Amino acid sequence: MIWAFAGLLSVAILMSCAALGRAAAARPPETGSAAVVAIGSSLLRYSIPPRGSAQQSLLGDGAEHVRLALDQITETEQMELLGKALSSRAKTILLEVNPLVFDFRDQTPERHASRSLSERLGAWQRRLGEWVRSGLKNLLGATQTPLALTEAPSLNQPNRISSAKLAALYPLSLHRPREEGTLQTMIAQAKRQGATIVLICPPRSQTAAEFMGPIAAETLRAHIQATADRLGLPLFAPAFAWPDTYFIDQGHMNWQGRRKFMGELANWWARRG
Repeated sequence: MIWAFAGLLSVAILMSCAALGRAAAARPPETGSAAVVAIGSSLLRYSIPPRGSAQQSLLGDGAEHVRLALDQITETEQMELLGKALSSRAKTILLEVNPLVFDFRDQTPERHASRSLSERLGAWQRRLGEWVRSGLKNLLGATQTPLALTEAPSLNQPNRISSAKLAALYPLSLHRPREEGTLQTMIAQAKRQGATIVLICPPRSQTAAEFMGPIAAETLRAHIQATADRLGLPLFAPAFAWPDTYFIDQGHMNWQGRRKFMGELANWWARRG
C-alpha cells in the first residue's frame, strides 16, 4: 500500500513538473531593446550567436542584436515572435524563410500519421523528459535561459552527415506561407513603424544539395525567391549550398560556417546602404 502511494506520488510530481515545463516552453522569450532581431529554426541557432553588439554585431553596423531560434519552429511561433519584435520597436527583423515555404518529409501530416507506435512513444518520452527537466528547474527556482536564446552546444563537433537522416528529410513538401495573411499584416505594421523585415535563407551542405538533386534544388530556390517577391521583402540567400566543411551535419553550421555566414550577411547589408 505504501509503495503504491509512493508510486502515485512520484507520478503526480513528474506530471506537475511536466506541466511547469510545458508552460515555460510556451512562454515566448523577450526581445529586449535590441535594434536587430533574428527569428528562425535551429539553423539560425548555429549560424547566428544569441546576442551581440559593437564589434560582435550581426549586421556589422554596431547595432545590438538578439537571436530567437527554436528547433523545428512553426509558422505560428514565428508570427508570435515577429509580433514581439515589432512591439519592442526593433528596427530590423531577420526572418528565416524555410519554415514559411516547405515542410521536411518527416514533418508532413502524412508522415506523422504513418509513424509506428514505437516512434510516437519515443517522441513523447523525449518531450516528457525535456518538460520534466524544465519543470524541475522552475520548481527549484533555478535561473533558466529560454531555449530560443541559448547557444548551440556543438559548433565544434566533427562533420557527420547521415544518409538515413537525409532520406527522412527529403523530398520536401513546398507550400505558400500558411499564415500569409498574418504575415502581410505584420509587414504593413513594420512599414508604418519604419522597420525592415528581411527574409534569410541559410545555405545547406553540398551533400544535402546533391541528395536533393538539381531539379528539386532549383525548384526550391525559385519557390523561395517567388515568396520573397510576392511579399515584397528583401531576401538574403548567399548560396544554395556550401561545402560540407562548413557544417556539422546536413544543415547546421560549425564555427567556420557561422563566421562565413555572418561575414557575408554583414557585407550584403552594407551594400544595401
